[in-house]
Amino acid sequence: MSKKSMIVILLLLAVAGGGCRKAGESMVLPEPAQLGSEYDTYHPVAETGDIGEYAAPSIDLREISLSQCLALALMHNPRLRAFSWNVRAREAELIQAGLTPDPELEVEVENAGGPGEMSGFQGSEFSFRLSKIIELGGKKSKRVRLASLEQQSAGWDYEEVRLGLFTEVTQAFIEVVAAQEKMAIAEDLLNISEQLLRSVERRVETGKDAVLEEKKAGVILSRMKIQHDVCNRRLEESRRRLSSTWGDERPGFDIALGCLDSTVPVPSYEVFKDMLKDHYGIRQGELDVERKKAALDLENALAIPDITLNGGIKKYNESGEKLLMFGVSIPLPLRNRNQGARLRAGYELAGASESLREVHSRVNMDLFEEYSLFSSAYIEATQLKKNILGSAEAVFEASIKSYENGKSDYLNVLDSQRMLFEVRTQYIDALVRYHSAGAEIERMTGSPVAKEGLDDGRRK
Repeated sequence: MSKKSMIVILLLLAVAGGGCRKAGESMVLPEPAQLGSEYDTYHPVAETGDIGEYAAPSIDLREISLSQCLALALMHNPRLRAFSWNVRAREAELIQAGLTPDPELEVEVENAGGPGEMSGFQGSEFSFRLSKIIELGGKKSKRVRLASLEQQSAGWDYEEVRLGLFTEVTQAFIEVVAAQEKMAIAEDLLNISEQLLRSVERRVETGKDAVLEEKKAGVILSRMKIQHDVCNRRLEESRRRLSSTWGDERPGFDIALGCLDSTVPVPSYEVFKDMLKDHYGIRQGELDVERKKAALDLENALAIPDITLNGGIKKYNESGEKLLMFGVSIPLPLRNRNQGARLRAGYELAGASESLREVHSRVNMDLFEEYSLFSSAYIEATQLKKNILGSAEAVFEASIKSYENGKSDYLNVLDSQRMLFEVRTQYIDALVRYHSAGAEIERMTGSPVAKEGLDDGRRK
């Protein structure tokens, strides 16, 4: 064999199965659901060396809309950013899975440092050997397949967090708007209580009412002041909770622009049920079955032993002669045929199939529960607005006029005032449940459901 031929053989051994792949600039993610797809989300850069120090956004706005809140959160929410790095990590694992074992270089020196003529390296023999593992059974392709499914699974985890964040922001925004509405009610009732107290004081001065009525009015005013303070604190808490979704510890806005008093008729349950085919939990469950199948395929491939090819040159230092060496190493799977790992992978595949059935059942039940809340809240809010709210306001106004004209006592005013406060609060709570349940259904179906009025850019 010529020297040129030996060099060619060694080079082929060295580069066999080589190749490399770099991370892409953009993350590989599943097709996003319709819900929130118009907003940009945070995507980390490919090179970890480009990571900079993160600072939460600081805003200073008089008014903020739901769209602005969603845009801020989807770009800056710490949890979503963390899951985006998980996707990058799975991309790196996919790169690693596509790599084959590198060749190994072995250098041997024989007959060195002996007595007499064997002293030093005069009579030494030098061996240079390259060895290369040849994977059999399609291990590389199966390994890449499994890593690719793991990457897709991380993408669906990211999508789940994105949809969950979208819902979280929407519900936090709803709470702020509701707290603003309750604050407005508390301010109205406080003003009315102050006016009633002055009216009672005048009637007491003219002898039309007893001093006890003035004390009652004073107690009611004190209670309204306490209620006003409670509403103010709850409004501040809801504003902080909303701003925390984009990582800001302080609310950088004063007013959330939205209107809860806007509802649309609720479609039938079957309309939403048909949308569940793209539910992230179901897609993730289906993908998990595929991952377990790929894992079983890989474990079956690992039962097939790989062979190791080696070749090299032996040089006799004394004579200067060179000889070509080559060989092959084949493991003998007498006892270890990867049977335990294969059995485990089969069990895990069976478990994943059972889990997928459970996911279908649970998702449908969750949707039905949210639909029940959605529809019942719609009915309650509609009935309150249509049949009760207006009547309660009319009764309260009539009771004030009747009292001022001396046709009824102050007790009727207190009863009508309490009833009006309870009805207004009940109406707002029903609207909150309506919009919040709608947001949950949006999360499960991945499609917009009912946010009319929440992001119209104005308060109605």
